Amino acid sequence: MSSHKESSGFSLVELMIVVAIIAVLAVVAIPNYISYQNRSRQSEARILLAGVYASEVSYYGEHSVYAGDFSDINFRPASEPKYYKNWYINISGDSSHFTASCSTDLDNDRRNDIWIVTDCNREPWNIYDDLRDKYQPYPYTCH
Repeated sequence: MSSHKESSGFSLVELMIVVAIIAVLAVVAIPNYISYQNRSRQSEARILLAGVYASEVSYYGEHSVYAGDFSDINFRPASEPKYYKNWYINISGDSSHFTASCSTDLDNDRRNDIWIVTDCNREPWNIYDDLRDKYQPYPYTCH
């Protein structure tokens, strides 16, 4: 009589296949998650500057000049910015144009991610994308 034990566990080959599948999934999923997280961080800049743009256009409609200070346009973000703490407005000498920008070092490499919006175009533009370390000059000109 031969005794044949029934095993209720997994074989080493089965465990190695499962580990390999998990490793492949991690290799694919982690970069996608990091990319999603970084796009989310950059959306904070777009939201901030869209609010500044709307406030400046409203101020211009009432006063025929752009404001040079956030207190003049009564701009307050809906919540405290989590990533973009450095933001400011620059006004040209004749007050007929404005540039607002915000910046932060998203990936801690001593290079700031810089976004701007001007009176020429309401869509915020990423002048320097810190995540890709890529400079992209502002493509719009004011008339």
